[in-house]
Amino acid sequence: MELRAKKKINYKEIESESEEEKQNIEQVRIAMFRQEMKCAICGRSGHPSQKCWYRRNEFVNQNNQNLNQKEPPSSSKVETDWQESYKNLEGKYLTLEEKLNSVENDLSKEKIEKEAIGKELKKQEREIIEIKNCLKELTEKEKSKEELSNEIERHKNDLIRIRTEFCTPKKEKEDKGSNQKSKQTSVLKVVAKSSVTLLTMLIIFLLTFGQVAQVQSIRCAQNENLVLKHLEECKSNGLVIFERKDKSLCWKEIGCNDKNKHIRWPTKNIKYLCDEKCTCPDWAEQCIFFKGQTEDKNEKIKEILENNKPKICSTEEDKSCAKTFEMKEFNQIELISGEKYLVNELKIELEDAIKEFVCIGKGKEITGSPRYCSKYHCSEKGTRFCFYPRIEKAFFVTPEGRVAIQAWGRVKIKVYGFPKKETSLCKGCELKCTKEGIQVKTNEMIGGIEICNEKKCFYRALPEKIENITLSHEIVLEKYKTDVQFYKNGELIKRMKIECEKLNICEIMNCIFCFERLMNPHCFPEVSMILFGILVYFCSNLIYIAIKTIILILKVTFWVIKHKIKFIRFIANKSKREEEIKKESKPKPTKPLITKKKRPMKVIVALLFLINLSKCFCLTSLQATEESCVVNKLGERSCSFEKIIVLTFNPEEQQIQVS
Repeated sequence: MELRAKKKINYKEIESESEEEKQNIEQVRIAMFRQEMKCAICGRSGHPSQKCWYRRNEFVNQNNQNLNQKEPPSSSKVETDWQESYKNLEGKYLTLEEKLNSVENDLSKEKIEKEAIGKELKKQEREIIEIKNCLKELTEKEKSKEELSNEIERHKNDLIRIRTEFCTPKKEKEDKGSNQKSKQTSVLKVVAKSSVTLLTMLIIFLLTFGQVAQVQSIRCAQNENLVLKHLEECKSNGLVIFERKDKSLCWKEIGCNDKNKHIRWPTKNIKYLCDEKCTCPDWAEQCIFFKGQTEDKNEKIKEILENNKPKICSTEEDKSCAKTFEMKEFNQIELISGEKYLVNELKIELEDAIKEFVCIGKGKEITGSPRYCSKYHCSEKGTRFCFYPRIEKAFFVTPEGRVAIQAWGRVKIKVYGFPKKETSLCKGCELKCTKEGIQVKTNEMIGGIEICNEKKCFYRALPEKIENITLSHEIVLEKYKTDVQFYKNGELIKRMKIECEKLNICEIMNCIFCFERLMNPHCFPEVSMILFGILVYFCSNLIYIAIKTIILILKVTFWVIKHKIKFIRFIANKSKREEEIKKESKPKPTKPLITKKKRPMKVIVALLFLINLSKCFCLTSLQATEESCVVNKLGERSCSFEKIIVLTFNPEEQQIQVS
């Protein structure tokens, strides 16, 4: 029926029709009518009753009779015309159907794009609503601040009035009372009395309430046997919870007097509750010391972290990534579980969890800290302890949600980027194998070329139009492949590969008197023989001279050992002879016999000096300097210099000044 409808439309669109076309259209209508007509014999459509299969014999007889006739019947012409028009209409129908399918595909794509745009608009609307709510909260807070400031000013004015009334002497009051009206003074007196009574009532109520709270929240006694259950770690002052023998809980407040110490869990190394200060990781700019429940297994948190992850090919060598690495700086966060993740942007939000209380232990009877017991009922011997911890939480904030973290900062990481694709062709770029290695030809100025072999890669900036690249003999002496990448303005414009055959070492050698000629005598046998003879000559001379010197040294040492005694006697006799000659030349003077007097003072001074020397005998000093430098994986160099002076002495009544 769809084809017939389209036939009618085409018929209506024709304005001027000829007589032949009208006849054809009428014939087509007749044929269509016949097609719709049902057969009187079989009851099927598509053929007249005259041409039914069941009356085939009659049709055969009619055809035999009509064989002698030359002109075909008019009905056959109509059928052929109808078939041709039917085929044309069917082709048009197929083309229209293809167009409709293409239009439907375009409409479906537009719908998908509209849905994506609608989602983005909804996200933006949510963000706008959140911003509006934040602005409303800010305005409300500002209003509350203004109201509080006004109330504070009123209270200050009331206190000033009360002070002036109570502190002024009676004479001044009488003088002022004579000048002012009696009604105003009476009103002020009534207000002052009422305010004073209210203040006293409030003070009494607060004192009694505090005493009740202190009675309800029980501290630990000093001489009790206690077991540590919980403490507020990494704080200078905090609450520590203990367990008694009857499994009831009590508390103590511990403060570390030293600024460089924090409350820590006792271990083998840490015997006391106050020990070294908690520190952040080396890479972190800032951190918090909150240890709570982890939410790493939550699927929403995993989605948030994956959506905010920077696009990196790999941090290790990979065939699908670039061959060279780069040192890049990224933002990094550490979750409460200790897992580290890289993120695009750092948006951190800090919160003080003051209103939330935490309970430790099990049981129906509850005790707690003074603040908890001031709000809730507490028992004297509770097996469950509740308190308000002073916790600071940190969150990594994204449009999709928040993630609890404990450290954040920036980190330098070795990164292998994505492989760069060719942006445009370099028509004049050519590669050629040479004796030295490779020759690179370019018709235009190029920013740089990167040459990679199986063993290493290197980069050459601003190459010439004909650039000869020399490769090592280890590469050239074997069949080698090279990969050359051409860069312009930081983009890859061409990538070419070439495979070169191995070269003969005899063709590569450019030296005459070198070690390579001796290692390869088959290249130049005559020259290598001459070089070998020269080398043998020099080596033999050196060996001969060395042996001669060793023999000479040995002879000298043997001669000295042999004539050592004679040499010593000769020196001793020579010195004696010189002394005898001097004595014979000088006349011997006659000295009077004088008895030597004892000198007690000199002896005493010498003894005292020796005693002092014995006291300082053990004084020694050592001085040393140490210098050490370390280079880490990132290429950063850190050095430390130390100078040490060690003094050791006998501590018997000594006074030493060290500067």
